[in-house]
Amino acid sequence: MITAPHTDVADSRPTPAARAADPSALLDALLASYPDLFPNTAATSTTATPPIATHARSDLAAALFTDPPTERLLHGLVECDRAREKLRGVVDEADEWFADAHDRDAKRIQRTLSHIGITPDTLSRNGAANLSLLADLALELRLDTASAACDPATYQIAMSSLVMDGIAADAELAEQEELAREVDAHYSRIDVQCRRADAVLTSLADGEELQRQRTREWTHNARMLEEKGEEYADRLHSVEERIDPSLPSYTPAALLDLADKVDAMQIDLANKRAVLKGFADLPPDPVLAKLKLAQRKMELRGLIERKQEILSSIARGMS
Repeated sequence: MITAPHTDVADSRPTPAARAADPSALLDALLASYPDLFPNTAATSTTATPPIATHARSDLAAALFTDPPTERLLHGLVECDRAREKLRGVVDEADEWFADAHDRDAKRIQRTLSHIGITPDTLSRNGAANLSLLADLALELRLDTASAACDPATYQIAMSSLVMDGIAADAELAEQEELAREVDAHYSRIDVQCRRADAVLTSLADGEELQRQRTREWTHNARMLEEKGEEYADRLHSVEERIDPSLPSYTPAALLDLADKVDAMQIDLANKRAVLKGFADLPPDPVLAKLKLAQRKMELRGLIERKQEILSSIARGMS
């Protein structure tokens, strides 16, 4: 019976602790397996593209490995790629071995048939089912006289060995077909995981592009704010130049103090008007009333002039 060779393939996959401690190895594997998803990240011998910088690798590793589900999926993707390569090597080695074994069996069967005088084109596919008839035919044709060392028992043994080898080859073929189906199923699962990984990487690339667009918008807004700040500073400087230098102070606190003084003067004016109104209710004294009225008119005129001066100074300082 033909058996496949035993291939001892060491499991070189890193442990979970090693993967967590060395994300650079996982990043290198992703860059090597999927270069189209990470453009301008690695230079080859035929291109002039510069290699990825250390800070860019750090940013890419942070973007890929900060999300635990994404990190686990990427680890699984790399492990599936490694398993696929190992399985491909095992399948290639098995195919080579079975090809060599088939060639050896074909040569042995050809030697046996040639020894008993039967060429391959005279042996049909149902010859195994008619083994006894084939042996009787060999005796009737007296093929035992072809060689002194050959007898009918030798022919029977040779044909039986040929049939047993054919049965073993059929069984081995069935096993290999089952193995091929399992390999196809495994490849199908790997393809599903690869498609999921591609979708994740595509979404990551889209998110990276969105972040770059937002960064460009923030940079543009910051530049505009800086220009506006410079414009406002120039306008403030021009306002300061137009303020009357004779004023004792043109700080915001001084302006607020002047406004408070104006309010106090308005309150005092209202009080004095109330007093004048009270004097109107007293018995008339023409001389005293004329004197008081003249004094109040002078005070009122002075207050009005002072108010106008303050308001004019404030207006000149703010224009």
